[in-house]
Amino acid sequence: MNKIRCRIGGGSCSGHSGSWMVDKNEMADDFGTMGFAKGTTDIVVVTKQSHSGFAHSSASHMVLDYLSNGQLKYKSGSTNGQPKSMAKAVAMCTYGYN
Repeated sequence: MNKIRCRIGGGSCSGHSGSWMVDKNEMADDFGTMGFAKGTTDIVVVTKQSHSGFAHSSASHMVLDYLSNGQLKYKSGSTNGQPKSMAKAVAMCTYGYN
């Protein structure tokens, strides 16, 4: 989640950098492909929280806006806990070694 937030300009880019397969514009285009209209607010991105090979029992999520200009904007986030709404949500499956 930190990597996505970093990629769209929502904060610090410290930690494991990894290799990027898409840039922030391609990431925004993917939201359009998934059916989100430009100007959609409060899109919740949810993933299973994991670090150093350990999965935890609470989800990790962040809230993004898909701006009318086609860009993604970081709005808020939480390392774990339940989002306020899942009406507009994207679930991401991740796996990797840290």
